[in-house]
Amino acid sequence: MKTSNKRKPIILVGAIVLALVMGLASSFAWFSASDSVKNKLATKDALANVSIQETFVEPDDWKPGQTITKEVAVVDTGSAPALARVTFEEFLKVNLPPAGENAAFSTTMETAGKRPVLFDNTPYTGSGWFQVTETPNAAKGGISLADGYAPVEVWALYEAPSSGGGSIGSYSFAMWAPIDGTAYDGLLQSISYTRAWNNADKVLTLADIEYLTYQGEAEAAADWTEDKPLATDIGKSVAETKLNATAPTAGNYPNNLQLNYDNVITALSANPADDEGKWYYNAADGYFYYIGLVAPGTATPSMLQSLLLKDTAGSDYYSNLDFELTVVMNAIQHTQAAVTSWATGNAALNAALNSFCES
Repeated sequence: MKTSNKRKPIILVGAIVLALVMGLASSFAWFSASDSVKNKLATKDALANVSIQETFVEPDDWKPGQTITKEVAVVDTGSAPALARVTFEEFLKVNLPPAGENAAFSTTMETAGKRPVLFDNTPYTGSGWFQVTETPNAAKGGISLADGYAPVEVWALYEAPSSGGGSIGSYSFAMWAPIDGTAYDGLLQSISYTRAWNNADKVLTLADIEYLTYQGEAEAAADWTEDKPLATDIGKSVAETKLNATAPTAGNYPNNLQLNYDNVITALSANPADDEGKWYYNAADGYFYYIGLVAPGTATPSMLQSLLLKDTAGSDYYSNLDFELTVVMNAIQHTQAAVTSWATGNAALNAALNSFCES
């Protein structure tokens, strides 16, 4: 009799803002929704109406090694100039490699090509359930295993014969392979097997054992104004860096999501006019500042140009990945008082912005 112990997993799918959604195995796809942020600013003479302007080329099948156009600029459709800055928020969710991917499980799992499922041991740790071993259990009707099936465990629930006679007792069985010593302690691998039962000797034999391995999820969020990546790290996904630094994903997500820029500088010149028209990344607060004014009826040069999933992103770790990159923009009037309200934490930046301001 071929039997399988398993339960259906619960999968939660979050809302996508700018989402890189990669399908199973080596199939990749991208879904996108755009939401521009607008700032309306009243000045002495007119109104600035500033928003995000983006160009996005959606691929039919986005694969590792392919660069996707994603241009981000700021446009002023009002009648007054403004100062602008942008930052990013990220959300990254990945499917972990099968938790049983180790010496005890990998050969069976890979050969069987099984899909992950979630299996919960809760019903089998309560009153009445006991583990069956190769040693006969006299208190439970003498039941035993024909052989050791490690790492599979066999548990049973025994109903003893009735005192009135006529009953020989009965057993209910559950088999699983616990994943001990990992981040998945207490979670189980579902087992499929062929079972033979010798009712006279109360011996249980298992054969044709295969595993359905639990595959978990891990996620990380990043707000650049809180995480404040270094100037040398702005080409990396901050959320991916977080996953790469913490168990159980540590070491498996090294900078394969890449942000590519143009018109971005990480150091200011002594003369602000030399930097005009550039975006300056300020590591003190995690914002990119446009050096100069966003004039009415014009757009800034694009600062973000594209996103790349490097060809080193293997399907073991990057398939079925969700990546949300949200661009957050705000703008202010071109006055020195308004620049002070930004609290950039960077005196040189304040001086550069003030040089384009009214007194």
